[in-house]
This record gives sequence, structure tokens and C-alpha cells, in this order.
Amino acid sequence: MKRYANLLRTPGVAQIIAAQLTARMPSGMISLAYLLHIEQMFNSYGLAGLVLAATSLGQAIAGPVTSRLMGRLGMRGVITVTIVVASASMVAVAYVVAPIGFYIAVGLHWRPGNTAHSTRSAHHLPHDGELQTAHSPVFY
Repeated sequence: MKRYANLLRTPGVAQIIAAQLTARMPSGMISLAYLLHIEQMFNSYGLAGLVLAATSLGQAIAGPVTSRLMGRLGMRGVITVTIVVASASMVAVAYVVAPIGFYIAVGLHWRPGNTAHSTRSAHHLPHDGELQTAHSPVFY
């Protein structure tokens, strides 16, 4: 526990972790909302699972891409674009009536959460041990 206490005393780190925890809170609810909404539309948990799988795949692909872009272009612009894309995809899932392929394609949206935390932590924590502690499951 001492490692975590020391980490939180590092200037700027507590704010980053608090922001990350707050930003990640709705993630589980978004997945649940997608599942229930698609199941209600198509009467199939299997198709709803496909949309969730597409969402997971999109996040897995977008993670390294957005991380690199944040390193090159800065976090603010990349996060702004990813928020717009994620918001548009959520609105599309909620309000557009279309075939299942549309929802699977829309499910491949980005969300900037994990990569922003990783990129920001690397700038604030120069020592490998601190960075490893910040990326531990306790803070995810």
C-alpha cells in the first residue's frame, strides 16, 4: 500500500487517476445499454453480443492508434475527436433504426479512456516502478 500512497503524492497523479475513474464509470453501463437496446430491437442476445464484440474490437484497435496520436498531436485534440466519434455512435445506436450490420459497424467506435491514462501517466511518472504501479488493476 505504501507504493500507492507514494504514487498519489506525486504532483498531478491524483487528479489524473480521479479523472480516469470518473471517465470509466459509465463504460459498464454503456455496454449494458447496448446489450439491452439491441436485444429489444432484434429479439436476440446473440446479435446484441455481436455489437458488443464489435465495440470491444474497436476499442482494442483504437487503443494503440489513439495513444500514438496523443503522443504526436497532443491529448486535447485527439480526445476531442474521439469524444465526438463515440458520442455520435451512441446517438446512432439509440435513435437510428437499421439492419444489424449498421450497429455492428457503429460498434467499432473509439473511446479515449485507457490510452489517455497511459499517455498522461507516462509524462508524470519518470520511474518504471511508479508507472507500473499506476497501471495496476487497483487504478483501473
